[in-house]
Order: sequence, then C-alpha cells, then structure tokens
Amino acid sequence: MNLYNNLDLLQLPFDQYQRYRDAQEIVSILKKGPEKLNILDVGGYFQFLGTDLLPATLFLPEENVTVLDTVDCPLPGYVRGTGAQLAFPEDAFDVVMTCDTLEHVKPGERQAFVEELLRVAKDYVILGAPFYKESTQLAEKLLYEFIIRETGYINVPLTEHIQNGLPRLEEVYEILHQKQFDHITLPSGYLYNWLFMMVLRHFILSLYDPAQMDLMVNKLYNLHFYRQDHREPGYRSLLVISKRSEDPARLRAIEHHFTAMSDQAPQAPASSPGGNLELIQLLMDLIQVRKDNQQREMPDVIQDKSEAVLGKLLHPRVIGQSFLATRPNLCRVDVLFGTYNRINTCDLIFRLKEDPQAKEDLAVIRVDARFVRDGCWYTFRFPPLGDSQGKSYYFSLESSTTDPENALTLWYSPTPYLPYGLRYEDGKPATGCLRFKTYSFMPEGFEKEYTRLREEFTLQLLALKRDYETKLQNILAELGGLRI
Repeated sequence: MNLYNNLDLLQLPFDQYQRYRDAQEIVSILKKGPEKLNILDVGGYFQFLGTDLLPATLFLPEENVTVLDTVDCPLPGYVRGTGAQLAFPEDAFDVVMTCDTLEHVKPGERQAFVEELLRVAKDYVILGAPFYKESTQLAEKLLYEFIIRETGYINVPLTEHIQNGLPRLEEVYEILHQKQFDHITLPSGYLYNWLFMMVLRHFILSLYDPAQMDLMVNKLYNLHFYRQDHREPGYRSLLVISKRSEDPARLRAIEHHFTAMSDQAPQAPASSPGGNLELIQLLMDLIQVRKDNQQREMPDVIQDKSEAVLGKLLHPRVIGQSFLATRPNLCRVDVLFGTYNRINTCDLIFRLKEDPQAKEDLAVIRVDARFVRDGCWYTFRFPPLGDSQGKSYYFSLESSTTDPENALTLWYSPTPYLPYGLRYEDGKPATGCLRFKTYSFMPEGFEKEYTRLREEFTLQLLALKRDYETKLQNILAELGGLRI
C-alpha cells in the first residue's frame, strides 16, 4: 500500500500538521495565477509510521516542490544537503520555506542559514520556528522532564533545542533590516495548547499499542483546534518575508487572513459539570490498564548469572547479545548495568534487530543514563513482536559519550550459559554472555478493555478547552521564577 495515496493528513502529528497547513494557507494567498510555483522546503524530511514522508509535497500538491534535508531519502523531489550551504543559484525558487528547522541549526551557522534562504528565494521566504521567550523555554523544559520521568527516554529534538538554545527573533530581524526586506510575524501554535497536546501525546505513546489512539487524537485536534491556534503566546513565530518591495499588500492580506481565521474559529463545547473529574478518572483508568498490561509480561529467556563487568561503554564501542525467543509477542528486554557508583549524564541507545548484520532496527530506544541505577535492571519496552516464537534476535547497547568519568558498564558472565545466544563486541562474536532477561506479552482480554477506555477518553477531549488553558497558565506563572 502506498502511504502517499492513502494518508489522511489530519492524522499527522498536530504540530507537523499545523506548520505545514500554515504554509499551505500562506502560499494560497501568495499565488497569483494558475502557473505552478517553484518551492523549496529546507529541513522538510519526516518519518511517519515508519515511512519516509515529505509533508510539503502533500500540502502543496499543485506546485513544483523540492525538499532538502541532511538524511538519505529515495523519494522524488528530494535533495540531500545543508541549509547553511544551499547548492542552488540566486533566485532559484519563487518561495523558500522552512518549518521548525532553525532551532536545530548550530548557533554559529544560523545567520548563514537565514541568508541562504533569502539568497535562493526570488520572491518570498516563509520561516517558522520556536524563538526564545522565557515562557517557550520553560514549556519545553517542562515537557522534556515529563518525557524523561514518564518513559526514561531522551527526546532527541528537545535535547537539540536545549543544547543549541532557541534562536533569537531579533537576530533575524537585524538581517532583514540590513537587507531592507519587508516582513510580517504571526503567532503559530498557541503555547498552552501546544504544551497540553505534547504531554498528552507522549503519555499516549507510552501505552501499549498507542498508534491508533494517537492518530485519533491528532485528527480530532487538527479538525477542531487548528484555526484557534494563531494567537499569543505562540509556541512558534511565523515570518513571511518579501523580497518584492512593490508588493506590501500581499503581506497585509496574509496578516488579515490569519487574524480573521482565529477570530472566526468555532469554540469548543463547554465542559460539563464534573467533566474534568471524569477525565481525570479516565486517565487513572488508562494508567491502571497500563499497569495491568505490564503484569501480563511473562518471563521468557533468563540469563541471571554474572561475575564481572565489561568495562566502560564509550563511543564507538557497541556491546551486543543474541538470543532465541521461545514465546510469541516479545515485548521487553531487561539488562543489568553498572554505573561505577555515580550518576552518569550520558545517553544510552538500545537497538533490537533480527541479527547483528541486519540493516533495519526493530526497535530503537534512547535513554537518559541518569535513570540507570548501579547494579539494577533497566527495562527496554517496545511494541510486541507477534511472531517472535522460535526466532533469533539481537540487541545492542551503545553511547555517544567519550568521557571515561561519565559512562556506564554492563554485567556479564565469562561462561556462555545460553545454548542459543552469543555475546558480541562491535558486531563480532565474543566470549561469555550478558546478564539479561526477555519478556513476552500475554494479551488475553486486554485489548477490549483498553479500546473501550481509549474511545471514551478521546470522545471527552473536546470538553477540555476552557479549563486546561487557565490551569496551564497558572502553572507556568507559578513556575516562572524557578530554575529548571
């Protein structure tokens, strides 16, 4: 099945839908006639449901769209490259756009990135990104800590935001002032909606079999809340820049369009008395279902012997282990770690494959080593592999750290106790075996109850509108003075 021919755009993650729908609305106003526009989207690669996706080609199907990003992608219209050094001549595209990419560019390259967008655009540049504001930075840090505490995993995009620091809007304004380009700035992604939806989605994604519920929640939000999300405080700022000094009216038309769209947006239904208590109860029910789900994880392969540690897990070292699953629905691997009796702040990457030479990962999990305890098991969960019974698998562990004082280690036994498994070093067989356990999911009766709660929870999402905005505003106000 071709995802491009069957994709419901409303099911895309709400923030992805939001920024590309914004670009679609803007281009529809900029376009003057039936001729196709040549459009470049810088940083526009996305992976959705395990499939390569170029959202700009889907939201702007009537235009000639080229997408540039730093990864490999076989789709037509895609070019690999870097935004700070675009391999296109001056004025090559009618419109150049970039959606939530600038914040991932290293600070020292951001000016070159913006100037390259302006150089290759003939008429207009659409630049959307979360720029630095205290409220935006605080919201991102709250979300980052929630994800770590809820899942133990590192969110890579948010980590880049924190490490790079959010870009400064005034620095972009200075570039535009020097070049004397007219522009407008629009709010996009009402901050309190953005924070609520991000927390909700990451909670959903921590549940068993979350895909369908995530699609439903995104579609519900995109259908009912998109038009209301263009007001301050915005999570991102959306700049529309004109290189055509004789055409200021078009920018004003865009400004009026977004203001009118927000003003005329239908309001969500009011919360019924007790609605929030019902929602809280549903959340608690979902949490309980998740706990029940975890209780249905049955041990499968157990290698519970260890006499030594393997030394520090430093880049580029990769330590791996193969094993034979004896049950269907393989869903979890526990590994025994050592921390050298300290709290490490490095990352930890778990990969599950069919064998050490397999190119495709069945699961990739990034972990913050702060949550790995000395001499304790750490659990890696992934969606159940229904046909795992009788199959061999391989998992590996690695880290990007090169600091010997900030690294983990793994417990192992020099004696190879497993009859159908080998330990690996950098993809090659080694002596002994890691200390680990695997689990399989026994789903009897679970799906029916979970589906019922999921549908009930989704139906009540619209009733949140009036209450959660005020509550999140109060939370941010109370925490505004705290250091995180």
